[in-house]
Amino acid sequence: MPGSPLGQSSPLVDNELEDPHRLAPAIAPRTNPSSRMHLQMRKALDIPPSPIWTPPTILNRSRPQKPMTSIQWIVTAAGLGLIAWVNYYFFLAGRRVGSAALKAGVQRVTVTVDGGYEPSEIHVRAGLPVRLDFNRKDRGSCTDEVVLGDFGIRQFLTPGKVTAVQFTPARPGTYDFACGMGMLHGKLIVTEAP
Repeated sequence: MPGSPLGQSSPLVDNELEDPHRLAPAIAPRTNPSSRMHLQMRKALDIPPSPIWTPPTILNRSRPQKPMTSIQWIVTAAGLGLIAWVNYYFFLAGRRVGSAALKAGVQRVTVTVDGGYEPSEIHVRAGLPVRLDFNRKDRGSCTDEVVLGDFGIRQFLTPGKVTAVQFTPARPGTYDFACGMGMLHGKLIVTEAP
């Protein structure tokens, strides 16, 4: 036989000639699986569609969408409301302002530390000693300490206790204070002494 190198008949070659579809996937040219030629070749060779890959022409993309149910509307509205509340709380809500009370020549303010500083804005006078009493209720690691960088103060705050921080602002201005991680912030606004 001409297909055999030694001129002898080979059962494998004879079987290939008798049933050309048996090895069709092995001899089919490699093409893009989504091409029209590939689909026509699979159909002509009577190869069933692959269970792993479905041609895009079989997918029903023109199926009309169902209208949203009342539960879907409620969940969507609740999600949008939650997004609006978070934006208001973190960006637009007014913060409570605290003014120092003068006692025995020292300006005193109590600041509650519970997921933030309350009041987060404190007004004091320049040239007079200031005592900030930090009442730490939050046990998170972020509120372990308070940092007043402009005054060189970094003070550890004991959970469940009041910790006093004392300093004297010399010049008017706005000074920031924050937790040790820089996540919670407050402002100290120093004005001219009368």
